Amino acid sequence: MTPTATADKAETAVVGRVARVTGPVVDIEFPHDSIPEIYNALKTTIVIGEESTEITLEVAQHLGDDLVRAIALKPTDGIVRGQEVRDTGEAISVPVGDVTKGKVFNVIGEVLNAEPGEQIEVTERWPIHRKARTSTSSSPRRSCSRPASSRSTSSPPTCRVERSASSAAPASARPSSSRR
Repeated sequence: MTPTATADKAETAVVGRVARVTGPVVDIEFPHDSIPEIYNALKTTIVIGEESTEITLEVAQHLGDDLVRAIALKPTDGIVRGQEVRDTGEAISVPVGDVTKGKVFNVIGEVLNAEPGEQIEVTERWPIHRKARTSTSSSPRRSCSRPASSRSTSSPPTCRVERSASSAAPASARPSSSRR
């Protein structure tokens, strides 16, 4: 396969070709030095009659021999072998923040319940695959101990959960210990 590049938003987008389509799974061949990363969004356009639809795919696996396996996020009807597929160079991302209140979005961040002609100004987007936060200050700690008199394995340890001051519920939110 010969490397192909097209100008896209003042950047160079790598273009691959569809090798195989099996339901929502699409295998795509890219130039050897331009294999997209796992979770990258890929785009292709399907033209059926006079209607064109842009399909977003997500790279799920590197197969070797310059092939990647991607999952289509819309039906693949109309995708054919040899069709061009563009690597966006980024993961799929969705809008976040106050702009999302009262709106319904699909997995690629398109608004599903916008009024006709309504424009939504998105200022911040987050990738759908990202690292979990590393802060453990809000998570409870568990400590277990055995009584000194029973060091045998027959008695289970005594465990308790300790919450930090920041993760403990305020006194007004705790249930009352007295029952009537």
